[in-house]
Amino acid sequence: MHFFKNIFITLLLICLVQQTFGNDDNKPKKNKKAYKINIPKLLNSKDFLDFLMKEDTSQSIYKVLYNPRKYRLQIIYTQINRDKQNKPKLKTFTYRANNQEYFYPASLVKLPIIALALEKLHRLNIKGLGKNSSLFCQRSSGAGIYQTTVAESIKKMLIASDNFSYTILYEFVGQRYLHQRLREMGFPETSITQNFSYSGKPFNSFQFLNSDGTILYDEKPEGRIPQAEINVKKTVVAGMNFKYANHFPLEDAHKILTTLLFHESFPPSQQFHLTYDDYEFLHRYMSIFPRECKDPAYDENNFFDSSYKYFLNAKNRSRRNSTIRCFNKVGIAIGFISDCSYFVDYENKTEFFLSAVIYVNENEKNAGYEYYSVGFPFFTNLSRVINEYEKTRKRKYTPVLEQIDYY
Repeated sequence: MHFFKNIFITLLLICLVQQTFGNDDNKPKKNKKAYKINIPKLLNSKDFLDFLMKEDTSQSIYKVLYNPRKYRLQIIYTQINRDKQNKPKLKTFTYRANNQEYFYPASLVKLPIIALALEKLHRLNIKGLGKNSSLFCQRSSGAGIYQTTVAESIKKMLIASDNFSYTILYEFVGQRYLHQRLREMGFPETSITQNFSYSGKPFNSFQFLNSDGTILYDEKPEGRIPQAEINVKKTVVAGMNFKYANHFPLEDAHKILTTLLFHESFPPSQQFHLTYDDYEFLHRYMSIFPRECKDPAYDENNFFDSSYKYFLNAKNRSRRNSTIRCFNKVGIAIGFISDCSYFVDYENKTEFFLSAVIYVNENEKNAGYEYYSVGFPFFTNLSRVINEYEKTRKRKYTPVLEQIDYY
């Protein structure tokens, strides 16, 4: 009898111990400790971005992560750690980044054209010739002469993703110089052979004039050169073959943007030949909202803050918080959405590079894309997830961001 009594007392004590030390209030502490221990390991893992996204509960992210191959999802995230002198050190993580998985870059190709147009002006080395010099473009169609400047064309391309301005600068740069420079800088797979014009040679001449009307420089565009197939295994998407189309791998686009923002972090051979004033000019018009551009001016009803800033919620047409900026370039066409961005949160002192591409063409047809139901919500929540992580990430030195605030 005493034997059974002792067993009962022992079991009762075990239950009391479990209720006291094994309750739910103690479990989060153990999990939290394990979570902190695992983060340093994950930081060196290719699974880091996958881990961050799966920690989030938003349906817009879960839907895409459930079948990333279907959505041709690619993501590149670069952390920025500053030293005592505020110099950046970059560390990059990728998710399904693959140069062989084709996506149509659309307006994303304007990014290198913008930089190379400024670079060519310096290469010409003509006194008085600059980005604000008057440029007269003689049209091949007989539609007259179009007047602009390289600066105005760049503004239109960055603020409103203007295709006609792209065609002007694309023809001015020239395909040979374009691809020669990209290969010199380490981008052999990028191929930009489309000028977004229905004409193979939309302009007969480019003429730069001085303020007194004298000719500074006169050039005949070279037009198109023989096209070669792009170096991608599968070029057919939604029944369309892109083997002779523009090819701009996301990794190349991400690096070019990083080079334009933090050029001093790269060796001279990987930099564009630009001046400090050029970089200031590009950074300003990469970051400001259309309503903040005065020349040319844009109607806020048609060009809202996030029109071409997909990481800032392109579905929402209200004014964005000006304490958060994206220095970026986007692309959108035939179901592909891409955005390469330097994301800065001035209030919370966070900064990072984030690039992504997604394909939202459920029916695999040339119509009816899920930009607003799938694509834009994913981009919005992806940047939110990364920024929330950045807010908690420990840094030895807080970044000084005032020098890149152009508002």
